[in-house]
Amino acid sequence: MNEKRFRNGRYAVRLLLAVCIALPAGACSVGTDNAGRSAVSQVVSAEESGPAVASVPVQYEQLQYRKYSETYGWKAAGSAAESGRDVPDRYELYRQAVPGGFLVSENEDDYYICVSIGKKASANEGFRVEKVTVSGGGDGQAPPARPFLTISVRPTDDDPVPEGMKGEAFVTSLLRIPKQQLPSGTVIRDILMVES
Repeated sequence: MNEKRFRNGRYAVRLLLAVCIALPAGACSVGTDNAGRSAVSQVVSAEESGPAVASVPVQYEQLQYRKYSETYGWKAAGSAAESGRDVPDRYELYRQAVPGGFLVSENEDDYYICVSIGKKASANEGFRVEKVTVSGGGDGQAPPARPFLTISVRPTDDDPVPEGMKGEAFVTSLLRIPKQQLPSGTVIRDILMVES
């Protein structure tokens, strides 16, 4: 039974990889969430995102903003120390992530999400999170069966970085989203990142 489940799981991951390969570069990535379940993270431009879906604004806190390269690592002001012992270690695993949003960790009160814009050609390139929304659940409506979190980011090319930091770098941010800020009954498992 376990062998059959393992084979089915490998088939599902291969299918997701095939879908990602068929899409334009950077359109999606395959990974696992903190419970080991396969997940697809998708990145689209604002023009490609299609018709607007009813959504509710979500409050968030940016705990980290980092850049990593083969020759340096840089962290902007902010600290994930308050996020619990496992969150900084799990966030570290995403330091070279492809573009997308990833569920790093979850506890009783909060979701911790890594937002990555992938590898940039210059240390001065980065991004700003403009807004975070969740689909449905507004005006007293029940949330959809599989709500998705949308993170809207704006690429930048003027990030201040210390002297000596040059060349390509992966750029990520760690967000904390309090569950009490989400519509009642909302459980986040799907994340969409939109570049504007």
